[in-house]
Amino acid sequence: YNAEGRVVSVLGKQDDNQGHLILSNRAGNPICFLGSKDHGGALLTYNNRGKETSQLGTGKQSHGGLRIYNRNGVNVAELTTLDNGDYFRGDGELVVKNRNGKDVWSKDGREEVFLEK
Repeated sequence: YNAEGRVVSVLGKQDDNQGHLILSNRAGNPICFLGSKDHGGALLTYNNRGKETSQLGTGKQSHGGLRIYNRNGVNVAELTTLDNGDYFRGDGELVVKNRNGKDVWSKDGREEVFLEK
């Protein structure tokens, strides 16, 4: 608790017995979440309006990813590894989206993209 009696940090477990740490600003609004899941961990950040601004973590297929959100909490960019669900390819991918979350540009790291002539 801070001097105003607001909770500014919580260390505990979720319903599925996974650990987490939540940090809040002096007004008591959560600004950071660090937690674990069966497939890995995640770090989420929030702005002072409570909207998610970033997410760094491990996906269900054990690959890493970074998502960036605008001030309204809309996902506008992703950096991750490709996984079609049937097999893990492991190439990187960058996706840029518009302010409404619609994909507008993407590039992946498949070797054939970078082959020199």
